[in-house]
Amino acid sequence: MAVSEFWGQLLQVQTAALPSVWGAAVWLRLGWALVLAALVATLLAWWGQSRGRTDTTGRAWTRGLVAVVLLWCAVPGEASPPFWLGLAFQAPSLSLGLLGMLVLVQRCAPPGPWAQGAADTLAQMKSWAGLAVVLGWVLLLDTFAIWPMALYPLGFGVAAWVALLAVVGLPWAWRAGAWRTHAAAGGWGLVLLGFARLRLPSGNVWDAVLDPWLWVVAHLVGLKALLFCYRKRS
Repeated sequence: MAVSEFWGQLLQVQTAALPSVWGAAVWLRLGWALVLAALVATLLAWWGQSRGRTDTTGRAWTRGLVAVVLLWCAVPGEASPPFWLGLAFQAPSLSLGLLGMLVLVQRCAPPGPWAQGAADTLAQMKSWAGLAVVLGWVLLLDTFAIWPMALYPLGFGVAAWVALLAVVGLPWAWRAGAWRTHAAAGGWGLVLLGFARLRLPSGNVWDAVLDPWLWVVAHLVGLKALLFCYRKRS
């Protein structure tokens, strides 16, 4: 097979493989439940730090309110927050769900290897914020058709998935090391493998790795890093 034919097949967007109906419905509730519970846990942590609460007391409050949020998200029908969030924003990306799960482990798990591992992974993931910002702007400008070819439809094919998997694998190829050193890259790899199996949330890989809320968070992380560097220099 010629090289041109190989790349032509790789870039070809065939019939989109969409997620199952039940899988999309489950992820709509589970994804928003993780995001909302993580948001509550983060706000409680900030409030506890400002009030000088002990770590034990803070975790007890966090576990209780997180359990309430998760149960509330499981309520069927219009009484559930995911119902309205799904209407307004559809389902969150798998990446945002992963971040929410890590925040919950960090804030709710007893002090130990699990909580510390989640905290270390989240710290590593902050270094990927710049890439998320750039990718978001590229996809946003793609809606105005300024690129030579449409990029969003490529997310239904194989090429975009392979390219993203290669990017997240760069830390392993560049400098092999312990799992803890590349935990963030491993997390993104799990997101891509989960998408390949379940096709959540929309069948397009761009929606699996990035969504508007995660893009906003990436901007905030990047601005915080720039402000820290500015203050350090001055």
